[in-house]
Amino acid sequence: AQEAPGYDNVGSAMKIYSRDNWIGGLYQILPMECLEHTSTWTISFKAKLYDEATGKGIVCDPTERSYTSCPFVRLLVKRPGKSFDVTIRDHNMQWNPDGWNTFTHPFTVFKKLTRKGINSIRCMFVGGPPNSVLLLDQVSWIRDGQSPTTTPVIQVKKCSKLASYDG
Repeated sequence: AQEAPGYDNVGSAMKIYSRDNWIGGLYQILPMECLEHTSTWTISFKAKLYDEATGKGIVCDPTERSYTSCPFVRLLVKRPGKSFDVTIRDHNMQWNPDGWNTFTHPFTVFKKLTRKGINSIRCMFVGGPPNSVLLLDQVSWIRDGQSPTTTPVIQVKKCSKLASYDG
């Protein structure tokens, strides 16, 4: 990943390039102690997709379930001998191929994510067609009822805000 001009040309965004498939993206390992059964979080980020060769914005349909359409969140849950994933999509996202797009989706932690024996949960920001560049900015996981921190952080901050990147 590299830095690129951020949303509204403020600060920097993460630029994920040389992606030969949809799974190329950015991830953070979530702290297990923050994920309490039935806790609800709002996952949000700004995203852009464009063709790496031409620089042209990419059209995507947020209502599609294809991995190669729009950006989405994938939780990769690692357990000894068996892993599983959870896909989180914003089907209501209004997509502009030539601008920044806002992903916002509530997520409630379900029982299977809090069972003993889970080694890690990776929150992955992925999606889009092969050879596309994915730009991400203002990434956050905020627990419902909590206020976001006033200073952007990349690391974990008191379990009320799991992750943030805001240039």
